[in-house]
Amino acid sequence: MLQQFSDKVLALAADYSEPAQLEQLIAATATAHEQIAAQLEQGRDRLLELNSHRPTEAATVVEAIAATDANPKLEAFLLSVFDHFGVTVEDLGERTYLLRGHGVTTDSFPEIPSDGLVGTFNRPHALGREDVSLLSSDHPMATGAVDLLLGSEQGNCSFGVWADEKDKTLLLETVFVLETLAPARLHADRFLPPTPVRVLVNHKKEHLKLELPELEKGLPHKLLDNPKIGREIIPAMLEAAEAFAHTQAQERIATASAAMTAQLQAELERLTNLRAVNDHVRPEEIELTQAQLAELTTTLAQARLRLDAVRLIWKGDPAAIRG
Repeated sequence: MLQQFSDKVLALAADYSEPAQLEQLIAATATAHEQIAAQLEQGRDRLLELNSHRPTEAATVVEAIAATDANPKLEAFLLSVFDHFGVTVEDLGERTYLLRGHGVTTDSFPEIPSDGLVGTFNRPHALGREDVSLLSSDHPMATGAVDLLLGSEQGNCSFGVWADEKDKTLLLETVFVLETLAPARLHADRFLPPTPVRVLVNHKKEHLKLELPELEKGLPHKLLDNPKIGREIIPAMLEAAEAFAHTQAQERIATASAAMTAQLQAELERLTNLRAVNDHVRPEEIELTQAQLAELTTTLAQARLRLDAVRLIWKGDPAAIRG
């Protein structure tokens, strides 16, 4: 409006003689305003407006965040990770800690300021103090430390003893990671993030669905000295575990693919319907969504399993495997 009428307004102000000139200018600006308002009205995305505020869903998200903040598991886990990498932790109270990196055992650990970092797991405390960081699961310090731990060989292979004098079983616990290899622009992790797939098999290659008790430490040398166990039984158990993991992976891929297809198809229908009544929706947007649907369908179908950790377990008399 300013670009269209500024010269006319200035000219009229500099040389005003007849009221009719002012009335004509007012009428012209009113007409232009109505045209612009009509264009803006046509450009509204009413479906987006209807879905932009959902009090029930918002309340559910808020409750989930509050429950996560109150859960002590993340705090205990991260403190253990910090201790593992030699981070000095000083308890300041109210779930707040001073972290110092003087004793860090690896150069790859996320950098800690020279004067230390004050972090808390108490969200209200972090909101009230600009100098205190909230140590949530997505804090750079937390994600960097966990990535470093997951990328190391620590804990990838272990042995445990399940003391039970009434039984004599060899178990193999495996953890595979189901992951997609896709360009970042697809955001494939919306539908299938890296997902652990746990499989437990016995020496008969049977899939067991049970939770293990706390295991005792032990040495597997006597078991592995048996050529049949090391060369036949354990490889056969690992192969069976991989087959069971593959079956679980296919189920999760199918679930993720169905969720992805439903979401993007709904988006396609929304854009197509809007395009019919609103020329502000460009054909490129519809084509981009169609291409994304095709790429994600292929990407999810090609998700792979990667063996991440394995644990051999002797269930039986601990004395039987002592050297």
